[in-house]
Amino acid sequence: MRVEAERLAKLSEAERNVRFWPVELDEPGLVLGLPPATPNPQQGSGLPFGAAAETRAYALVGPQATMTGLAERFLETVIVPLTAKLPADSPFKAVPDRSSLARALAQVCATTVSAQERYVLEWRTGTLFPLPMQRSATGWLVFLDKIQQVPAGNLLVPDPTTVPAGDLVGPTAITPMPDPKREAQPEPPSALTAQVTALIGGKTPEQAATALAHDLLDNPYATCLRVVEALIQLEAHAAADGRKFAAAMVAAMLPPQLSALAATTGGNAVLRRCWARLTSADPMFEPASQALDLVVRTPAQGTTRREYFTPQQRRPAVVPIEPPLTKDQTTVKGHVVGGVALGRRQTYGWTDAFWPGPFAPGVVAVRVFDTAHGAGVPWPTGARPDLIAARRHVVATIGPIEGQIDAVRLADTALLSIGTQQWSFHVDNEGTVLLEHFRRRAPDHYDVFFGMYDLGLAVCDATGRISADEPAVSSQPDREVPADAVRVANPHAFTAGAANAARDYYPTFVTMVQARPDGDPLVLDAPTGKDRRDTPRFDFFGWARSGSKGIGSPVWAARCTIALQSSQALQESELAVAAFRFTRVLDDERVWAADWTTGTPTVKDRKPFKPPVSGLGGAPRAGLTGLRVAGVCPEAGHTVSQLFPSQYGAALLLDAHINAPKHQKAAIMRAWQRTVDAFLAEATAQLTAETGQAPTADQALSRAGTLIHVGATEQLSEPFLRRFAVSYASLRGYEESGSRIAPFPDRSFALGFEHDLHLSPLTGTFTGWV
Repeated sequence: MRVEAERLAKLSEAERNVRFWPVELDEPGLVLGLPPATPNPQQGSGLPFGAAAETRAYALVGPQATMTGLAERFLETVIVPLTAKLPADSPFKAVPDRSSLARALAQVCATTVSAQERYVLEWRTGTLFPLPMQRSATGWLVFLDKIQQVPAGNLLVPDPTTVPAGDLVGPTAITPMPDPKREAQPEPPSALTAQVTALIGGKTPEQAATALAHDLLDNPYATCLRVVEALIQLEAHAAADGRKFAAAMVAAMLPPQLSALAATTGGNAVLRRCWARLTSADPMFEPASQALDLVVRTPAQGTTRREYFTPQQRRPAVVPIEPPLTKDQTTVKGHVVGGVALGRRQTYGWTDAFWPGPFAPGVVAVRVFDTAHGAGVPWPTGARPDLIAARRHVVATIGPIEGQIDAVRLADTALLSIGTQQWSFHVDNEGTVLLEHFRRRAPDHYDVFFGMYDLGLAVCDATGRISADEPAVSSQPDREVPADAVRVANPHAFTAGAANAARDYYPTFVTMVQARPDGDPLVLDAPTGKDRRDTPRFDFFGWARSGSKGIGSPVWAARCTIALQSSQALQESELAVAAFRFTRVLDDERVWAADWTTGTPTVKDRKPFKPPVSGLGGAPRAGLTGLRVAGVCPEAGHTVSQLFPSQYGAALLLDAHINAPKHQKAAIMRAWQRTVDAFLAEATAQLTAETGQAPTADQALSRAGTLIHVGATEQLSEPFLRRFAVSYASLRGYEESGSRIAPFPDRSFALGFEHDLHLSPLTGTFTGWV
C-alpha cells in the first residue's frame, strides 16, 4: 500500500531534478541486468561493486533535488523495469518504496579515490552521486543486493531525503545565508585565495592533489575553482610544483572516474588546466588526453608517442554538462532568465526596451573594488601615479551609470555587454579587447571561464583580419594579413615586433575565433550592418530569432557573471582597461585631427549650426591639429586634453566614448562651434555697449579671443571651458548624422545630478591625460 500511495503522490519536478550520466536511464534500448554470481568475461569484468576500474553510473544533482526525488526516478527508470523481467521466485523481485530506497542509496554511495574508499559527504547542487550500477559488455549491471542489504552507516548531512540540494554560490561554493534586509553581496575571490593558501600550507604538491581529488569527484563544480587556484599558487612557488600537482591530480583517479569528471564543466576545466602542464613523456598525459577526448594530431608510431591538438586548436569530443535546471528555475513570466555556469545558478532581469533579453546591472561596486584593490592592479610600466589616480577616480565615479564590475546584458544589438564599461562583442575593439588583456594576464582563468566554451581570441587589424602566423587563418586565406600589419594596428600591445608583458599589453583590435572539432578555429567576424541576426556571433552567443529582432539567452550571461564575480584577475583587468580608455581617446583624436573640418555638425530636426568657418579650421598637417578660431587661437589649435581639463569634463567624455565612440568627433565639433558662437556674440554685445555701434567682424573676433583665452596666453579661460562642458553635455547624445542617441538624456542627468559631487568642474583637476 505504501508503494501505491507514493506512486499516486508523485514528487515535484524540482525534487526530481537530477540528471543521469553517462546515459539517461530511460533511454530506449537501455539494457539492464543483475551482476553474475561468478566472474564472467562475457558479461563484465567480474570486479566487485564499487571498483574504481568500472564505469559507474552517476546522478548529477540539480538545485532543490532531494534524495527521495532521485529514488523516485531511479525506481521508475531502473528498478521497476528490471524487476518486472525477473522470475517470480527471484529474491530481488520485491520493489522497495522510495523512502527506503532513498536511505539505501545514501548508504551505498561509496567510491574509491587514491586507493581509499570514501562516501559522498554532502548533498548539494553539483554533487556527482554514484549509483549502484556499473557498465558491462552487454549493458548495465544493477546491484539490487546492495540496496536490499544496507548496513547501518552513512547518511549524508543534511538529510537529503527531506532537505533539497542547495545552490553553489561564489568561488568557494559557500552555502548562502539569505538576508531579506539587504542585497546579497557575492563572495570575493580573495576568500578562495585565502582558503587555498591554508589548504596547501605544509603539504607537498602530491599531498595537496590527493586531498582535493576526493572533493573533486564528489562535487566537481564546488571544487573546480579551488583546484585551479591551488595549481596557480603552487606553480607561482615553483614551476615544477605545478606540474607535480597536475600529474598527481590525474593519477588519483582511474580512467572511468576521469571520464566522469570530464563530462562536467567543473571537472573538465580542471583536467584542461592539468593537461596543459603535462607533456607526452608524462605518464599521466595519456589518461588526461583520453578523458578529455582530445583530437589526435599525430598517431603513435614505434617509440614515438601520440600527440594531440590543444583544446584551443580543436574542440574536444567531450561536451561538458551543467547540473540540470527545471523549467520553473529558468523561466519567469514566460521569459527564460535562469542559467547555470560551473554549477552556479543565476537569475536575471528581463527587458524589452531594445531587443528582449536578460540583464543584470551587477552588485560588485566599482568604487568599493577600486578602493580595496585598485592600488594592486599591475598598471602600465612607468605610468605616473597621479595619472593613474585621476583615471581611477573618474572610472569609479561613473561606474554606477555604466554598470558595476559584474554587469551583464544580452538585451540589445550589441549582442553581449559585460562589466563596468559595458564592453560589447558586436565590434572588435571593446569586449574582445578586455578579454584578450585578461587572457594574457591570467591564461588559466581565461580558459576556465571562457576558453572551455570554445571562445578564442586573435589580435587583428582594424578590418578584423588576422596575422598570417595565426593558426586560425591557415584555412582562410582571405582573412590573412602580414604579421607586421597587425602589430602596427596594435601599437600598445607590441614593441619591436614582440608582444608586450601582460601589464603593458593593451591591444586595439581583437577578433573572435571559435574552436571546431574538425578544422582550425573559425574566425567569427564582427557584424558589419545593423541587422545582427545573420551573423556568426549572434549564433555563438545563443540568440534566437523573433521576427525582426533577436531574443537573448541567459546561458552566456551566467558564464560571464561567474567569471566577473569569481576572478580577481578579470576584475583588475576591468579597472586597467577602463582607465586605458583615456589613452584610446587620445589615439582617436589623432584620427579626428587629420581634418577637424569634416563631419556634420548639425542636429536633425533642429536649426543647424553655422558651417565650420570661424569656429573650426586649421590646415591638416602631420602633427596633431586641434580646434581653433582662425586668427585668434594658436596655429596648432586646442587639443582634447585642453578642452577637457576638469574631472567633470573628463567624465563626460569617457562616458560618451564608452557608449558612442564613433560619434564623439562630431559631438566635440558641435560643442566647440556652439561655444565659440556664444563667445562671439558676447564679444559683439560688449563692444556694442562700449562704443554704441556694431563692431566689425575683426573687432568682434579680437575681443572674443581675449574672452576665450587667459590674458595673452594660449590657455583656454575658465568661463569658456565651463560653457564648452555644458554644450558638450547637451550635444554628445547625437550621432554624427544628427540622430538622437536614446540613452544619453538619462545618462547626462545621472552624471550631472547624482555623481557630480565627486567630480570637480575646475580646470586642472583632471591629471589623467598624457
